[in-house]
Amino acid sequence: MWPSGCDASLPDRRRSFHLNVRVTINRHNLHDLENMAHLLLDDIGLPAFGTNDAAPIGMGCQNADEVSLITAETAEAMEIMARLQVSYPGRLQAMAGPQAKI
Repeated sequence: MWPSGCDASLPDRRRSFHLNVRVTINRHNLHDLENMAHLLLDDIGLPAFGTNDAAPIGMGCQNADEVSLITAETAEAMEIMARLQVSYPGRLQAMAGPQAKI
């Protein structure tokens, strides 16, 4: 049985399994990236997490105006990710999105 609340999502260090987390940066979570990094890396204790951005492909085509970053937001995300890379060296990964553009 899992402990109550957030404890259920914390890694059980007695078991050996790998967990990959990817955060898709969009207009709704852009200003919460620092809190997400703190939660994932400090509170939960993940060794790293990856990022990308919402792209107007697939279902994103229907919702591009709501989720895709505009140029100014992409620049802001790049600045935030650059600060986070200083705070968490080697712990942020990206193959696409604002962090990959730094």
